[in-house]
Amino acid sequence: MITRDTIARIIDIARIEEVVGDVVRLKRKSANFEGLCPFHNEKTPSFVVSPAKNIFKCFGCGKAGGPLTFVMEHDKLTYPEALKALALKYNITIEEKEISLEEQKQLQEKDSLYIINEFALKYFKENLHNTEEGITIALPYFSDRGLTIETMHKFQLGWSSNASSNLAERAKANGYNIDLLRKVGLITLNTQHTIDFFRERLIFPIHNVQGKVVAFAGRVIKKNDKSPKYINSPETEIYNKSQTLYGLHLAKNAIIKADVCLLVEGYMDVISLVHHGIENVVASSGTSLTTEQIKLIKRYTQNIYILYDSDHAGIKAADRGIDLILEHDMNVRIVQFPEGEDPDSYAQKNGSLLTTTYINQNANDFILFRSKRSAQEIKNNPIKKAELLGTICNTIAKIPDSIKRSVYIKECAFILEIDEKILINETNKLRKNILHDRQKNIEEIAETYNDLDVLHQINKLEIDATQITKTSSLSYIERQIIRLLAESGNKMYDESESVSSIIFSYFQDNNFIDKEIQKTFNYLLTLYQQHHLIPTLSEMIRVEDESVYTMLVNLLLEKYTYSENWDKKFHIITLSPQENFKLDILELINMFQYRKLEQMISETQSKLKDELSIKEQHDTLAYIQELLNQKKEIAKFLSINI
Repeated sequence: MITRDTIARIIDIARIEEVVGDVVRLKRKSANFEGLCPFHNEKTPSFVVSPAKNIFKCFGCGKAGGPLTFVMEHDKLTYPEALKALALKYNITIEEKEISLEEQKQLQEKDSLYIINEFALKYFKENLHNTEEGITIALPYFSDRGLTIETMHKFQLGWSSNASSNLAERAKANGYNIDLLRKVGLITLNTQHTIDFFRERLIFPIHNVQGKVVAFAGRVIKKNDKSPKYINSPETEIYNKSQTLYGLHLAKNAIIKADVCLLVEGYMDVISLVHHGIENVVASSGTSLTTEQIKLIKRYTQNIYILYDSDHAGIKAADRGIDLILEHDMNVRIVQFPEGEDPDSYAQKNGSLLTTTYINQNANDFILFRSKRSAQEIKNNPIKKAELLGTICNTIAKIPDSIKRSVYIKECAFILEIDEKILINETNKLRKNILHDRQKNIEEIAETYNDLDVLHQINKLEIDATQITKTSSLSYIERQIIRLLAESGNKMYDESESVSSIIFSYFQDNNFIDKEIQKTFNYLLTLYQQHHLIPTLSEMIRVEDESVYTMLVNLLLEKYTYSENWDKKFHIITLSPQENFKLDILELINMFQYRKLEQMISETQSKLKDELSIKEQHDTLAYIQELLNQKKEIAKFLSINI
């Protein structure tokens, strides 16, 4: 178990802009940073990072928190895993207390899978560099492909012995759980014996974005071997093939710097290009490109160059990926290598400079790619030409941006010598179908949840300020009470009282209309009663109720800058800057009371519709007048014209 001192040191040192900056391209905007949210698909940045408050907030999907929360959410890590990841990043030594056998049993299986993969990684690497088999069989293969020992270490390449159960026996001797070895696919069960799954194969470890080994791929090198060329680990709690890109842990910073991701098909393509100094490259690991993989790339760049083999299978794979990339509003270009070549072989023969030059000079737009490829086939063949046009129009229709669609239509019409209007009409028809299908899906989702608000959330409809009700305005004031507590609660209002003591003394007997606000208020009140201080966000990272923590982060990173004056109409209530917290308190208390009075007046007026006696009517009217007088007094303070 990690000690409290270590946790405090990690939380103290971790900077949100550095942690987020490892996986998101951030651009400075005033005192904050902005970028595309890594938690949902978006075209314009709604993800804000505040170095001053050391927190992040996405105004699109609502995700928010500090460095530790970001690592936990983004990398799907447990609390201890996230702490260890940050400790590694900031070179902090983890101090741990001894844990009991019972606590050991409670360690999550996920941790165990990482540990077992790490053990297997060391075993495979040792086999490659320190055994006769590895030195005489495996190392020459890598050397013949032009790789150095340094590159082999960089990708942690290995070799699995041809003995049937060497890994299993070594694991047993070291006390590892055999069932878990079977779960990650390192061994299989044959009658009563365990057999190493990857025996007599080159080993390519597969890493997640943080560089942890989540799976392995094994390649045969015997020419007469009839077994599959590659075999892979099964999917587990730590490995999902469709959500993993080979080499991304090494490529992410290079992708950000180059502002383009080179996408290849195989492990050796990645390794060979990186070996020759081209580092912004990842592989889809022999699978068709998936939506999840595209979203991974989009965290770092909007631009993808697809570098696939020039054979038929490679071209088909490129075609499948193009439409999916365009649907995510990314820019895609295709690099077709000379016949008989792939990225690996071309880099080996031509070296770094020529390979880089070739990629840049031959990165074709997808329309040029498809048109040039089909030019000979469609010549004097109207049927094939119509088929090609249909395919291209179908692809263009998937592009969300109307300007991009227009440019592609114009370019396509020129290349294929066809009337632009025909392409516009066809693309518009297809576009309508796509939008219709999308809307239908949205409606089905809304119907499933029996909640029409889903439609508004998905379409991001903006509600005009004049439509905001008085109740929602009161809710907004309640939110600002919590914001003030979290932001300035420990400041002194005067020589004897803190901001917290004033707010709690006034509001603790009020029932907030917003249940989440009430819950957060009660939580802060309990902490204040215990410690007479409001804890920082970092100290609250392990709040049992996550909604409380999220609420506090959301309030500390409001999307809009507050003006110094209240809006006279109170459709949207704004507060003065943070340093004017004394004025904030007075305004909040009075504004809260003002809105409460409005609510009470409205509720009392509704009683007049009931059948009341003359005396009851008189008393009710008198009470309303009393409330109106109180409202006028507060209005004077707030400079409101009634």
